[in-house]
Amino acid sequence: MFGIYIHIPFCLKKCAYCDFHSLAMKADDVPQKEYAMAVCEEIEKQAALRNLRNKKVESIYFGGGTPTLLEIKYLELILNSIRKNFAVADNAEITIEANPETLTIEPSHTTTASAGRPYRTIAQNFNRLSIGVQTFNDKHLKTLGRIHSAETAKKAITAASDAGFKNISIDLMWGLPEQTINEMETDIEEALKFGVQHISAYQLTIDENLKGPCKMWKLPDDELSRRMWLLAHDRLVAAGYEHYEISNFAADRYAPLGLSMTQKFRCKHNLNYWRYGEWLGLGSGASSFLTEGVTSLHLTTAKNIPQYLRRDFTYEIEEISQKTAMTEYSFLALRTFEGIYLNDFKNRFSKEFNAAYPNLSKEWIKNGLARLDGNRLSLTIDGMLISNELFGRL
Repeated sequence: MFGIYIHIPFCLKKCAYCDFHSLAMKADDVPQKEYAMAVCEEIEKQAALRNLRNKKVESIYFGGGTPTLLEIKYLELILNSIRKNFAVADNAEITIEANPETLTIEPSHTTTASAGRPYRTIAQNFNRLSIGVQTFNDKHLKTLGRIHSAETAKKAITAASDAGFKNISIDLMWGLPEQTINEMETDIEEALKFGVQHISAYQLTIDENLKGPCKMWKLPDDELSRRMWLLAHDRLVAAGYEHYEISNFAADRYAPLGLSMTQKFRCKHNLNYWRYGEWLGLGSGASSFLTEGVTSLHLTTAKNIPQYLRRDFTYEIEEISQKTAMTEYSFLALRTFEGIYLNDFKNRFSKEFNAAYPNLSKEWIKNGLARLDGNRLSLTIDGMLISNELFGRL
């Protein structure tokens, strides 16, 4: 599978915990046209340089930052450039991320902009919407540095549904500073009221390079974190969601997007990451994973917005060794409840998993941390609870 990721590195405010490449500015100061045109030029150049022109695209993902700070006409400009240079599948998943405040405030200009209510034109261009709620608790939102309220988040979800979105995902964070397990449960119950098709429930982590008040936050200890993850698993599965990846839950219903009747609401774009598929990242700070012949490459566009706007596209390029590729493939696949298909591992690397990691799966299975189901090795619930420790063994 092949996907395309577009990075929009602009936000109304930088959150205290955020280590993504983004720049805070007023909505009217965002260089919308200039940035969109730079992305379109990078699309043209990368499609030609990497021999990707007319390659079939099955997912497109606009992330950030806050992509909905761009007017719909600039989002459409980028989408049209993608369609011009690639073969976008009829059933491609096309996602845009949004923060609640950009889906509920009135636009500051007279054009039909996406930096306002979720107009039906957005739903006509994107068939999946991911809303960064994080929590429905105003106290915790303030601590995190979010500028929306719980009420704004609720209105945004309702407005998105009313605008015609049939595939809505919401992000929740748990393990917040001083958060109790009862507060986390309340967040889950609030989310379930909307019947959204997908919920991402991530544990808050603080990058060691971040500075500021987040360094002083008191986060849950290992035991409370364990209880919180199990709460998310138990409550969302009981509500009819499929826990298909450590932090992600998909409604166990068929998707009304003209897809096959076996296609559910799993995030196709992220599944491509976890299955070690190829993707092209575009925009300042975006990353790519591409295979050229027998060589796999990680590419990262320079994290420099003024440079990017000048069309000075420079990349940090890392050639991936087979050992690194095996490790990345394995821990990404093991993040999913589907796990590793051992025949796929052998086909990719011309080596058996057990030869690459002698006795590892046997030890995990013996200790109840993994299971072997025919050709498939996957972690159990107990294994998921200590997944980072297990991944370190790879």
